[in-house]
Amino acid sequence: MRYIGSKKKLRNFIVDTVKKYCGNDISDKVFCDLFAGTGVVGETFAPMVKKVISNDFEQYSYLAINVLLNGYNKDVVKKIIGRFNTLDGIKDYPIFQEYAIGGSAGRMYYSTENGMKISAARKHLEDIKYLIDEKDYNAALLSIVESSDKIASTMSTYGAFSKKLKDNSLKPIVFEMPNALFDGKCHSAFNEDANKLINSIEGDILYLDPPYNGRQYGSNYHLLNALVTLKMPDRDSVTGVPNEYNKSDYCSKRNAKKALSELISNTKFEWIFLSYNNEGILSFDEIKEIFSSYGDYWVESTDYQRYKADNSRKQGAVRTCEYIHILHKGVFSNENANVEDPAKAMKSILVGEENTVENKASEWGQFGGFKITNFILKNKAKEPYVKPEAKIEEKKYSVSVDTASGESKTYVQYFKLVSPGEFVQVESPAWKTYDDYIKSITESATKKLRAKFVDNGEIVISPMNYMGGKKKLIKTFVEDYFPKHVDVFLDLFCGGATVGVNAKADEVWFNDVISPLIQMYRFLSINPLDTTIRYIDGKIEEWGLTQEKDGETNYYAFREAYNATPVNQRHPLDLFVLMAYSFNNQIRFAVNKGWKFNIPFGANRSSFNGAMRKNLEGFVKAIQRKNCKFYSEDFSQFEIDGLIGRDSMVYADPPYLVSQATYNNEWNENKENELLSFLDNCDKNGIRFALSNVLENKGKTNEILKKWISENGYNVYHLEKSYANSYYHRKNKETVTDEVLITNYTIDDNA
Repeated sequence: MRYIGSKKKLRNFIVDTVKKYCGNDISDKVFCDLFAGTGVVGETFAPMVKKVISNDFEQYSYLAINVLLNGYNKDVVKKIIGRFNTLDGIKDYPIFQEYAIGGSAGRMYYSTENGMKISAARKHLEDIKYLIDEKDYNAALLSIVESSDKIASTMSTYGAFSKKLKDNSLKPIVFEMPNALFDGKCHSAFNEDANKLINSIEGDILYLDPPYNGRQYGSNYHLLNALVTLKMPDRDSVTGVPNEYNKSDYCSKRNAKKALSELISNTKFEWIFLSYNNEGILSFDEIKEIFSSYGDYWVESTDYQRYKADNSRKQGAVRTCEYIHILHKGVFSNENANVEDPAKAMKSILVGEENTVENKASEWGQFGGFKITNFILKNKAKEPYVKPEAKIEEKKYSVSVDTASGESKTYVQYFKLVSPGEFVQVESPAWKTYDDYIKSITESATKKLRAKFVDNGEIVISPMNYMGGKKKLIKTFVEDYFPKHVDVFLDLFCGGATVGVNAKADEVWFNDVISPLIQMYRFLSINPLDTTIRYIDGKIEEWGLTQEKDGETNYYAFREAYNATPVNQRHPLDLFVLMAYSFNNQIRFAVNKGWKFNIPFGANRSSFNGAMRKNLEGFVKAIQRKNCKFYSEDFSQFEIDGLIGRDSMVYADPPYLVSQATYNNEWNENKENELLSFLDNCDKNGIRFALSNVLENKGKTNEILKKWISENGYNVYHLEKSYANSYYHRKNKETVTDEVLITNYTIDDNA
């Protein structure tokens, strides 16, 4: 990767300096590269030391050092990168639109062809992300980043693009295998602010290579971060540099000295080596002042060719002096208290007058040696490395691939195996096609992860206070009335989804005629929890939704804006926000009027409180654990072909014919008969069903239901449930209905 400040050409100088002070044998040392960049210094020292700790604040750098230190499965990544190189390019993707010629943003970082190929590769990797191990995903992603960097039309950084494509940018992109150590050592990679991380790590040798000048790496390499994260923030309209990015105190004249002083003060490493040059923000004397106050201090230096992009500066120097400040922390022999700035001794060399300096830096500051007699830092006993246990990450993702026959299929992974350990053991020596390979990974992973996952049996409470919801009955249903396990569970009128999310099944199908509700569940099932919480909190703040003054007015303004937006353009989570502040946290739509939300404000009662937040978090984790499918069909149109011939079950919780709930307005005797016929059809096709309903309520009897039960010999289980909360305006809030569960199977054979 082309990188300003890279130490590739200075590796020998750095190694020689470290060994000069720490000894030739450093095999028992822990080496830390705190500002790693592309990781070249850590890679250099890895064969020489016991362990490398590497860190960088930027996402693209962290990706590089993570792959470098942790390795990957070469066979897997080779196949993925092979597929990258055969993909047809695409334009309908953010990378092309933002950074390629022909994209909507009009930027010229990539040619049209290369931009399309990069976009296709990046999209494909996201499609298969959760079918492969995290290490292999990272390696394939690094291949995209590094290969894209080689053909980018820039002057080494992404602060701007060339007005005319450079020669390297005209070459077709070729995705290549990324570099990694594969040395079996227990290295560590971090993606943190260096001054914060230093408080929680320790070792023997700390190497520091912070930014020297005002160039912020977050802006100069913004495109690489975009390739990694796929985030397209607000940016400069011409160059694409984001308006907000990571900013380092070491790039600020005001903050750099304080930052370095704090870093040195907090470090728990014996030896500290700081690379810096004579043109940096901090002067030689400032660094010397900081270092010498913490122990014995030396400096070594060398000169090298100035970075080409800097040759246009007013100063005449064609070469730069690089020096390494050395601190043996805790030792105060004062041997080097009067050292001079080696950059001054090299002044003639720097302006191009070679070999005219009597006191060259290479001869300056010879290591005089000393005895460690008063070293104040005590080495803590190093705990033996314990390989962590493999664990299951509670997320669910799916990917569609085209098989060799041209048929498109969707494979779903239930759980993702995370570090450490191998995700899939490849048993076959070769695969006929790449798609066969992906399919095999999916099937193998599914089998292994199902075997590892153990349901803890906890009941999940839906955050939706849905009228007629089964929060009070779900534990009884799951433990006493439902089969212990089925292949497919269909929640036909899912509503608040409490029943479906607690079902014990390999697949759970959620169906509800309210399409915005299903869109919300689908969003919750595939997006990270923090994304969901962040959006909800942001929307609440944006619209001023509160129980305080103006809260009610703001709620109705938000509801009006929601209803004015076409259904297919609404954000799925806006429904949740409305529900959180609606009367009694309920959901209701004007079905025949474009899905207009019509619940009034929940004055003095409703908000996104702690309990609802907790329930939402539990619900999202649970629904992402499951293999879910989502439908928005009228029950009478729902096709049951996918349930036939499998160990399947249908749960139906329709509006109740003899109930007074407001959502029952659309339910009548015809609908009741259609549903009962639907369940009869399930029974004829060997599909188990359970129907929630009420036989009697406030003196009314559902004669249609009673007759149907009698004629078919279905089983009836009477339940006790109070509707005190749901029927908020009832005078007698403790009225109990005869709620029943009707099944075509008996409890005795529901195993």
